[in-house]
Amino acid sequence: MQKRSAVVFLSTIMLLALSLVGYISPASAGVSVTLQPNQGPVGSQVQASGGGFPANDALQVWFDQSDTGARTTSDAQGNYAVNFTVPNVAPGLYPVYVLDGRNSASAPFTVG
Repeated sequence: MQKRSAVVFLSTIMLLALSLVGYISPASAGVSVTLQPNQGPVGSQVQASGGGFPANDALQVWFDQSDTGARTTSDAQGNYAVNFTVPNVAPGLYPVYVLDGRNSASAPFTVG
């Protein structure tokens, strides 16, 4: 439990630091992400989908503090769907971020 708290704390610090330098907004109103599934082992294939981003916006997916390499572009309505692979991490709860450099949406994923 202590390691999980440290992961959440460090992720929060990273997001605050990025927001201070103008990389992303810590509270990006209107953007969303849903993960399907939202739990699984390392190597799982996951779909992140949602909306609220600007039309035709370049998006990327981060798993905790690691870039997954997954990229997509939002459609004309700001919606998106993109697949990524859960990286090699220890079991626990991790944030998954979809971001465009200004806005960020996040959802939790449990590695078990």
